[in-house]
Amino acid sequence: MSGPASSAAIKFQQSLLRHVSRYQRYPNAARAMHLEGTVVTQFAMARDGTLLGVWVRTSSGQLLLDKAAIETVRRAQPLPPIPPELPDRLNIHLELEF
Repeated sequence: MSGPASSAAIKFQQSLLRHVSRYQRYPNAARAMHLEGTVVTQFAMARDGTLLGVWVRTSSGQLLLDKAAIETVRRAQPLPPIPPELPDRLNIHLELEF
């Protein structure tokens, strides 16, 4: 992709990351056990910001953190709407660190 579409994609990805990160919570149980890790989530979304599905693409190796990552994306609904120059449906990979 190049030109306006790639610029729009980068801006949208940045705004989506900012939006979702506001809903990230470090689970108390994970804090008590000093768990840390990175979870790569994947989710599908519609143009209007509706979440169509979310799952763990790459596990942190800690079930508590993987579940927290999924809950983060779910809590962030509705997601920001997809800009008109991008497809009606997107699959997004999002890395969340705990």
